[in-house]
Amino acid sequence: MAIKAYSTKDDPVMAEYITIMLINKKTPDQITSELTGLIGDDYDPSFTDWLFVEAGLSGEGAEVVDSVQKESAIEAASTSAKPTSATAGWV
Repeated sequence: MAIKAYSTKDDPVMAEYITIMLINKKTPDQITSELTGLIGDDYDPSFTDWLFVEAGLSGEGAEVVDSVQKESAIEAASTSAKPTSATAGWV
C-alpha cells in the first residue's frame, strides 16, 4: 500500500480498514468501490484482486473470518508465550 502511496509505512489505519472490510465479508467489488472512494481515481483495482489472492479467498469473503481469527489466535499465543527479561517468566 505504501508502494502505491495509498498509505505511509508507519500508518496502519488503511491496512486495518481493509482487514475489517474482509472480516465483514465485503466482496471485491465492494472493496474496490470503498477504496476508490477513499483514494480516488488513482486506485488500481488490481490491488483488490491481489488482496483476495493473498488472503486465499474466492471473492466472496466468507472464509476470511476463520482465517483472520486463527491468525490472530496464533499471533496472540506467540506474543504472550515469550519470557520477559523483567520477570524471567512467561507473560
